[in-house]
Amino acid sequence: MRNNKGQTLVTFLLILPFLLILFGFTVDYGMLSIEKRKIDNVVKDNIEYGLQHIEEDKTIWEQNIRIAIRQNIEDIEVLEIVYGENYVDILLSKHYSSLYSIMMGQSIYKIESHYRGYIDDGKITLVKE
Repeated sequence: MRNNKGQTLVTFLLILPFLLILFGFTVDYGMLSIEKRKIDNVVKDNIEYGLQHIEEDKTIWEQNIRIAIRQNIEDIEVLEIVYGENYVDILLSKHYSSLYSIMMGQSIYKIESHYRGYIDDGKITLVKE
């Protein structure tokens, strides 16, 4: 009978780096997904606000939308608001970096959200562009 007490420890230490990398990627992707969902929700909420106030002075509600978006989302690179008679279109783009992605050499992810909302038969409809 041989003494095998150290084999489990050695195997665990060999597998540990792979488990940590897998865990890090999982957390990184989860945080990226949460940020993307947050951005999408802010864009959709502001499109609905714009459509509800489309009959008012466009420069005022456009300015209110810009202020609301910038209060909720940091480091915005592109923010385009296009509107017409019965539609509002918002394109928002930003870069997102996480600690784990920086350690792995991929320091920046680009997140983009582009939705168009329009009024059809008195109902607000949102479409992902």
